[in-house]
Amino acid sequence: MVNESLRKELLHRKREQATKKLQELRKKSATMSSKEIVESVKRVRTSTGR
Repeated sequence: MVNESLRKELLHRKREQATKKLQELRKKSATMSSKEIVESVKRVRTSTGR
């Protein structure tokens, strides 16, 4: 029972750390307008020959 409780606590803490990391990444990421996204997709598609 103790091992199970420790395992659950460890998983909980790992999830919390992962969530915090994702939130920090989202804060730092640059936002793009719809127009910029469309232009970027078009650029990638033409460069790959699609």
